[in-house]
Amino acid sequence: MADPYKLFIRDLEVIARIGACPHEREAPQKIIVNIELDVEMFDPAMPDELTQVVNYNEIVDKILARAKEDHINLLELYAEEIMGYCFFDKRILHATVKIDKPEAYTYMGTPGISLSRGREQDSS
Repeated sequence: MADPYKLFIRDLEVIARIGACPHEREAPQKIIVNIELDVEMFDPAMPDELTQVVNYNEIVDKILARAKEDHINLLELYAEEIMGYCFFDKRILHATVKIDKPEAYTYMGTPGISLSRGREQDSS
């Protein structure tokens, strides 16, 4: 088997009602989602069609749809949900999900979370 390739979703800006602190319940805030996927290598002789590779839009669509739903208290649980979205395709071997909340506080830098998991560790 050939080495996997990396597929990235970088700096996806999401507006979400997220956070457990009182000031975070007042209004939606911007979060930044970054994802890195290790994907089974594709066949260089494949047809030039989207169906032949992992379509990252499927993950992006789920992330954006979830952000429009009810309030999310814990960033950790949203990151875990996103991690579950990452394994929709059996060719995805490993995923890293990072979420930053750049607007959460005015007196400190950006809080966030990073999760990393292989397919065999995914419970979805």
